[in-house]
Amino acid sequence: MPEHSRSALISVALVVGFIAAGQVFKPILSASRGGALCAGGLGALVFVYSLTAVSNYQMATQGYQAQVGLAEALICLLISVIQAALVHRVAGTITILISGALLYFVMGASQSAYGKDMKGQTTAAQNAAKKKK
Repeated sequence: MPEHSRSALISVALVVGFIAAGQVFKPILSASRGGALCAGGLGALVFVYSLTAVSNYQMATQGYQAQVGLAEALICLLISVIQAALVHRVAGTITILISGALLYFVMGASQSAYGKDMKGQTTAAQNAAKKKK
């Protein structure tokens, strides 16, 4: 079983590092359109890793079946949008768009790793494992 508390600490460290990098490189990122796009991508990484930190913290404290809800996801998105908007206003919008795409892929990876979707139905990987037995 993975160590969720260690993963949560690493994710928090990455979030702090990405926020610090955004503020350190703010003059460079806000100078051009490409910089605003990079700042939006940086904000999306803040979203993914803050969501990972919250999820792993919940799994470490509440058990293996804990899930991140809509409220936690929106709080993580708000933090990332604020961080990106402090660098450039357009980066906040880009953060929302990229975070939506990344959330789609994270949900797919979560379903394949943990075996249940939002409705509690088994996935194709679990069905294949049942057929082998």
